[in-house]
Amino acid sequence: MAAFNGAAAAEVPLPATYVADRNGVIRYAHGSADYTRRAEPDAVLAATHAIAESG
Repeated sequence: MAAFNGAAAAEVPLPATYVADRNGVIRYAHGSADYTRRAEPDAVLAATHAIAESG
């Protein structure tokens, strides 16, 4: 793991997706310890549309 990451720590990055409004408030967040699970595009788009519709 250290050779792959280029650092001594045995860390695995976790993918995360955030959607924030114009004030920087996070309105949608998705993260998973399973690096193969990502946010569904439809969920991200729905969060984006909800923000756009609210103001």
